[in-house]
Amino acid sequence: MALILQFPPTHNILIDIDRTTERPTFDVHWLKWFLDLAKVLNSNFGIKVTHNTLTGLDGGDGTNFFHFSAAQTIGMLGGRLADASLFHTHRGATTVVTTPAVGASPVTFTNSTSYTQTYVIKGVSVSQIAYVTAAATTIDLGFTNGAVTVFPNDKVKITYSGAAPVVYLISR
Repeated sequence: MALILQFPPTHNILIDIDRTTERPTFDVHWLKWFLDLAKVLNSNFGIKVTHNTLTGLDGGDGTNFFHFSAAQTIGMLGGRLADASLFHTHRGATTVVTTPAVGASPVTFTNSTSYTQTYVIKGVSVSQIAYVTAAATTIDLGFTNGAVTVFPNDKVKITYSGAAPVVYLISR
C-alpha cells in the first residue's frame, strides 16, 4: 500500500526568529511534514533521503554545510541572520577537548564559533561561574565547579582566588 502525503502546513511559518534568543526556529508541524515526505519518497519511489550526509537532497554543495547556500539561507530569514551557519549545520562527530590558558581572575572565555561549546571548570578556589550573554546580561550560575554550555557569541566568566582552576573546552 502506498503512503499518501498530507498537504503541507502552509498556515504555519516555516522558519521564524525566536524573539528571546534571536535565533531561528523551525516549525514542528513543518518538521513532521518533511519527515513524512521522506517516508513517502522512500516507500513509494525508492528514493532514500539521508539527512546527516545530505545524500539525496537538493541544495548546497561540497563547501556548504546547509541544504541551501549561505545567501539562500539568509534570504529565507529575511536577512536577519549575520551568520547562516547558525541556522543549520552538519558538524562532524569528532569531539575535541582542549585546555585553554587561564588568565588572571576574573577570566572570561568567549565562544567565537558558530556552534555551541561546553566548558568544564574544576578548582577549589573558584568563587563564581557566570554566564554572560552577547547582550552583556550576566547570570550567576550558582555553582563553582561544573560544566557550562556556551552559545555562539556568549561567554563564561570565572572568578577565583588562589590557584587557577583547570578549564576544559569541549568542542564538536
